[in-house]
Amino acid sequence: MSLEGQIIGLVEDDLVMGESLVQCLELEGCRVNWWKSQREARRGLRSCGASLVICDLRLPDGNGDDLFLELAGSGGLPPFLFVTAYGDIDRAVTLMRAGAADYMTKPFEMATFIDRASALIRRSPPSNSAGVLGVSGAMHATEATLRQIADAKTPVLFTGETGAGKEVCARFLHSVSIRSKEPFIAVNCAAIPADVMERELFGYRGSSGQSFHHGFAERARGGILFSRRGRRTCAADAGQAAPAC
Repeated sequence: MSLEGQIIGLVEDDLVMGESLVQCLELEGCRVNWWKSQREARRGLRSCGASLVICDLRLPDGNGDDLFLELAGSGGLPPFLFVTAYGDIDRAVTLMRAGAADYMTKPFEMATFIDRASALIRRSPPSNSAGVLGVSGAMHATEATLRQIADAKTPVLFTGETGAGKEVCARFLHSVSIRSKEPFIAVNCAAIPADVMERELFGYRGSSGQSFHHGFAERARGGILFSRRGRRTCAADAGQAAPAC
């Protein structure tokens, strides 16, 4: 996703780092609001309409995580990407559990930073969105979780009764992931006889040795292979072996 036209909030008291981030983001076509303290950020964030906030953890008048936790209670907060020179895994886990979007340790490659920022904006729901999957609190929570894990490279397991919406969730996961331009292949494993399951999933060469039948995993390569079997279904990065569910 291009960052062209996005509004980014930057909370950073280090002038050198701040200038570098502003320059990098503006080259990508962003408009950057740069605040150098909690006080400035608290005032500016309420009205700037930021798509993403990049926030240092150590600020001259407090901690960035205190700012985030204070504002998170009011709802409607854009995703927060924390950056710090002081790597602290426990602190990162606490922030992620509280709803922070991501965490990077300085120094970092600007290309990696831009990729992470783009992914966070892509996965973030539009402001004032009623939700894509539903309007209930449970569905909002499910949607938020799916956005958070959208770019994971491991299989995702969905469980639930028939009609609960497992495939709907899998298709949503695909739509907000980096694989959205690649195929989404849904396979009903219960409808495939056990003795041909492997051939259908992974393909086979014809008796002449010249023709080749491409399996579902090959057809989904680069995208997502969604396999369902009763109450258990899996969505997997098709670059891997298909999951047995």
